Amino acid sequence: MRILVLTPLFPPDVSAPATYAKELVTRLSREHTVTCLHYGMYPEHAAQTAFVSIKKNVSTFWRVIRYSYALWQQRKADVVCVLNGPSVELPYLLMSPFLPTKRLYIQSDPEALTNTHVVPRLLTTYASRTASTTIILETTLRQKPSRHPLDPASQEVVMQYHQMFDQHVQYLYSLCHN
Repeated sequence: MRILVLTPLFPPDVSAPATYAKELVTRLSREHTVTCLHYGMYPEHAAQTAFVSIKKNVSTFWRVIRYSYALWQQRKADVVCVLNGPSVELPYLLMSPFLPTKRLYIQSDPEALTNTHVVPRLLTTYASRTASTTIILETTLRQKPSRHPLDPASQEVVMQYHQMFDQHVQYLYSLCHN
């Protein structure tokens, strides 16, 4: 199955949604063909993942146009997985008539919605309505815990995180195969 992940952030960007995006594409690419469409030029390596990078150093208008065009080029994917962010939601909404019907909308950063203006909230509302399924991430999946070599409790927390993320990915697989 070909999965297209749309994300505004991807490492080396430093944020919880960027970390989540990398973890997601890494795990999805174990069993499927994954393409990640993101803003930035030098994404961190994620095994067996193709990247389509959109430059950030141009005006917002041209970024949205370039992202929309890149999304148009990737429209043959079987599933589109959208991570929230107005810079992704607008191109997604513009191209949605041409995209596959299996669409997952993941709110990987729900806190960002509380600080936004009317237009980004409207984009989020319409993007979630056009998706087959909307998922609001649990807090524990948003940020990967760090492992401290001298603290055995931290290793336990990391193991729990990986188990929860595996369950999350299995849930996404079940949505993709329905």
